[in-house]
Amino acid sequence: MSGDLLQTKLYVPRLRMSLVPRPRLIEKLNQGLHRKLTLISAPAGFGKTTLVLDWIQRQERPVAWLSLDKNDQDPRRFLTYLVAAIQNIQPDFGEAALHLLQEPGQELTRLLLESLLTIILNEMIAVATPLTLILDDYHVIESPAVNDAVSFLINHLPPPIHLIIISRTKPGLPLSRLRARGEFCQVGLQDLRFTAEESAHFLNELMGLNLSPSDNQALTVRTEGWIAGLQLAALSMRETSDTAAFVATFSGSDRYILDYLMDEVLNQRPESVRRFLLQTAVLNRLCGRLCDVMTGRQDSQQTLEQLETANLFLLPLDNKRHWYRYHTLFGDLLRDRLQRAHPDWIPALHRRAGQWYAANSLPTEAIHHMLVAEDYDAAIQLIEAIAPDHLVRGEVGTLRDWLQALPAESVHYHPRLSVTLAWIRLLTGEFEGLKSQLLVAEQSLMAVESARREQLQTEIVALRAVIAVEQGETAPGLEWAQQAHALLTADVSDYGRFLRGTLASTLGLAYRDSGHTSAATQAYAEARVISESGDSVLAALMASYELGQLYLEQGQLRQAEQVHRHALQMAEERFGGGAATLPLSGAAHVGLGWLLYEWNRLDEARDHLETGVKRTQQKGGLGLDRDGLLALSLVYQAQGDSLRTEKMMAQAEAHARRSPRPDALLRVRPFQVRLWLAQNKLAPARQWAEQQFLDAASPGKYPVEMTTVAVARVHIAQKQPEQALDLLDRLLPVVERNVRTGRVIEILALLALAHHQLGQPERALPGLKRGLSLAKPEGYVRLFLDMGQPMAQLLYMAVQRNIVPEYAGRLLKLFAGEYPLPRQTDNPDWIEPLSERELEVLQLIATGLTNREIGLRLHLSPNTIKRHTLNIYEKLGVHSRTEAVTTARNFGILS
Repeated sequence: MSGDLLQTKLYVPRLRMSLVPRPRLIEKLNQGLHRKLTLISAPAGFGKTTLVLDWIQRQERPVAWLSLDKNDQDPRRFLTYLVAAIQNIQPDFGEAALHLLQEPGQELTRLLLESLLTIILNEMIAVATPLTLILDDYHVIESPAVNDAVSFLINHLPPPIHLIIISRTKPGLPLSRLRARGEFCQVGLQDLRFTAEESAHFLNELMGLNLSPSDNQALTVRTEGWIAGLQLAALSMRETSDTAAFVATFSGSDRYILDYLMDEVLNQRPESVRRFLLQTAVLNRLCGRLCDVMTGRQDSQQTLEQLETANLFLLPLDNKRHWYRYHTLFGDLLRDRLQRAHPDWIPALHRRAGQWYAANSLPTEAIHHMLVAEDYDAAIQLIEAIAPDHLVRGEVGTLRDWLQALPAESVHYHPRLSVTLAWIRLLTGEFEGLKSQLLVAEQSLMAVESARREQLQTEIVALRAVIAVEQGETAPGLEWAQQAHALLTADVSDYGRFLRGTLASTLGLAYRDSGHTSAATQAYAEARVISESGDSVLAALMASYELGQLYLEQGQLRQAEQVHRHALQMAEERFGGGAATLPLSGAAHVGLGWLLYEWNRLDEARDHLETGVKRTQQKGGLGLDRDGLLALSLVYQAQGDSLRTEKMMAQAEAHARRSPRPDALLRVRPFQVRLWLAQNKLAPARQWAEQQFLDAASPGKYPVEMTTVAVARVHIAQKQPEQALDLLDRLLPVVERNVRTGRVIEILALLALAHHQLGQPERALPGLKRGLSLAKPEGYVRLFLDMGQPMAQLLYMAVQRNIVPEYAGRLLKLFAGEYPLPRQTDNPDWIEPLSERELEVLQLIATGLTNREIGLRLHLSPNTIKRHTLNIYEKLGVHSRTEAVTTARNFGILS
């Protein structure tokens, strides 16, 4: 990226020594340092930049300077220059932010932009000495995204930093709110106008005109203290002998004054100088060699120095007198004059500028001039050459502007441009018309040489794959992705890594949706390796999240935890404190939240999920905040917070409805069903289940699998075990074949519940035993607890029959804390089964008999009955007969 930076934008312009003293404004700028922002806003020619340069010379505070131009509308470019400006003061500043800005293939969403700004702000806090950041010519910024970025900066600006914005117009920033908070200092037109005393000092002492007080007053009134107007008037009056007559006839609106004075100034310059000014008018920056090309002269550097000496609105941009720029107002006037006098020159001048910039490795500036000149062939050649690098860095805004400036047929007839536009639309979520555009691109490939044709064809296939999978067309997407991935295996370039990483993740999504878990895992693992090897941390974080979730589905909870914690560690190592606001580090928190929920560590799960959702909120297209919201709804339900449960589920559903994926809502509904059943809301669950059409031909597809299990849960809740068994028996072998062990455990537990409802313990317990055996090594808890008291009854039967007794007993103990049961003792760690005699005693206690009456019934002494009763209390963790009966009934020990 550094090769594209124009260093002259970062230099504080040089200030001429002769100035009108303005102590009142200098003091106002000094007072502004106690606030966040100073805005210097007035029309052109009111001395805004000159005032700031004078103030800089009078204080010792370091200054980071950035001169803006119309090319800075892309927030990625803007932030890169912003960091570079501060690096002039603190060289190691912003490395993490620059790293993110150059990430391959990353769409710069609003949330990612705020995360980048937060990283920059966090580093600002650590700046050793107070610093002033100055943004000059801010009026050129028309991009809402850049305005939002600057607003975010201002709102969170730390005390060591003061921001000064210089602009002709009122910028699109929250000025009213800042003013209300006392965080805003403004120097406006009324402040900047020259007073009569200042005008007299300027015109008489600096310009040497010796005007009378009356003439000075008249000129000040007629120009309304407009400094540029006074300067232009002074230049004209130097050439006339009757200054009083000049002043007497000087009138009119700004536009007329401007035209008159410019005509007078230009007409009194030598023809060679006037021609030089017009021939270089199209340039934003000037240097001797560039001006030689524009004018055909050999003495341009000398001419520039002469213009500077004559104060003819030429400002040096560095101390070496290498780069200059015209005063913005003067440049506008020159271009207006050029348009009126020599419109036929303009295309040729822009063409020369474009050729020079291209030859000097400044493609951004070159393309700008080529497009203005309508030199489309040259512009297309450059855009085609640098488009892949821009895609890798995610600079889609700049690419889009260039392509929109080209004739539509140029994009259609040039496959590289058409493919680039397809990537831009894909990365920004604009799917409409993409497929037809790819057809046009493919039709134009025949005119391309063989090597390029193969590369572009591979990209078209890759695009088709991503589009198809994103839109739920898994089968063709999978085929295209595999085809393109195989063709790109040998490509080790940055762009090749971008394509291969994107395809690997696409393969992972396609495999997952089609039920091929092992293949999906391998694809996401490959995507993570490719991304990390290419230093693409954000892509690696995304692949890590998907990989961790796949391990969760496969029942490898410990492995999933390792992946997510590695992702968090990677973010911390790469970005330090800035990782706290990285959206995709939020993905790792969401992944950990799911795991901690399953392990019943609810407080920890809630903390991670709330952090993850906060970071990933509004992360368009990724769905990570939706995943976090679903998990949070389960956590809040388990903690008895029904209000937040409903809120999280409503937000998740709203997110799904906005998603471009056609199956997004299908992935949310099964979780809503779980909540309905947990809240005993059978009616909506039953209504939903009755509306589901389960595709018997594709039970292993991920959304179909989720829906099938949810429908089976509803059948069990409605005491319809046969229907549940029919669904689950058909699904189980498919899930086993796809190695979704987490789902296998869930299905085995549900099958056990269905058989239990049918009074078939001999069929229920073997399946439960297998499920417990699979679940025990990974520490599953919530999967069983969320099935409610019927599962507690089954677990008690398992303990009685010595089926994974310690694990089943621990789960039973957790049931006691999950439901409104009596207070439990600390030991044992799991529910010990009652003996046959103890069960007999408990059954008689439940009838209300006394110990003496029970002893008579069982032919035992009252002391023996008392001993059995105490054993029952100990095993159930209770302290009274009533508590024992309640607990036994909750666990299904008593009917």
